[in-house]
Amino acid sequence: AFSIRRSLTAARSYDNQTRVNIAACGLKFLHAAENNVASDFSSAEGEMIVNSTRHFDWTAAHFGYEGKARFFHTVINRPRYVKIFTPNSTPSCGDSEWKQHQGDAEAVFYIEPYMKVDFIEDFRAVVAELGVHTEVDFVVT
Repeated sequence: AFSIRRSLTAARSYDNQTRVNIAACGLKFLHAAENNVASDFSSAEGEMIVNSTRHFDWTAAHFGYEGKARFFHTVINRPRYVKIFTPNSTPSCGDSEWKQHQGDAEAVFYIEPYMKVDFIEDFRAVVAELGVHTEVDFVVT
């Protein structure tokens, strides 16, 4: 019983789930490449895809420009897809001073055009209810 419990606990661990997911995605990508088809990352109706690389500190790979590294993050323009990551450093006074965003998180997602205004107002209200006192910035395109 102890061995079974230990193996079930190990199988449910974050590290093991990550390996399983990477292996499954690798097989899907290989199948798509061999059959010359595109992968569809759209979520099913009533579901959402969350792609979080928040635990990776991309800006630590600064290539000799510590505190000034910036990386481009993409998002799929489909409803119910969210990407969360550590934000880039930003210049605050010309090029001499850069603001670090350690501990912050940036989320990028697509919203249908007719929903944008209401969403921003609703999101700010929910964030305030949760007790978050830092500014929430929106870049609307």
